[in-house]
Amino acid sequence: MSLNNLKIGRRLALGFGALLALMTLLFSVSMWQLSATADQLQQANEYDRRASVVREWRGLTELNVTRAVAIAKSSGLSQLEEYYGPLMKDTSARISELQKDLEASITSEKGKALLAEVGEKRKAYLDIRKDLIAKLKAGDPLAAEDMLQAKMLPASQAYLVSQ
Repeated sequence: MSLNNLKIGRRLALGFGALLALMTLLFSVSMWQLSATADQLQQANEYDRRASVVREWRGLTELNVTRAVAIAKSSGLSQLEEYYGPLMKDTSARISELQKDLEASITSEKGKALLAEVGEKRKAYLDIRKDLIAKLKAGDPLAAEDMLQAKMLPASQAYLVSQ
């Protein structure tokens, strides 16, 4: 049976049927691509959110390091520690929230390992900072200055670099 033997109505129906099948195929492929693009956009938004969290974390860390250095350089001036102490505590609490947020959102083993390394460096820095402030409160500014130069500044730098 040849196409020429068919009546015009059947020819038109076959043509429209083929056109409809091609349009359906094109629509299906388009929807599949749209879905893939939406998934990629969602991933990009999540990466951007994580980058924003890391930027905030780093900025707050730099702020607290600056505050700790100011307290240390003031040779334990109590008014400075009384002013910056609560601010540092609030900032540290916010950093802990950001760290927990990242820990919850990172799923890769490499990402978890890097985040664990940052956490270790943070803990080391915080322990040294706590000891430094204790020395200042005890009235030993020379030992505190030595600790600042020998331990806290290198620990803070290692912490910031790991971020």
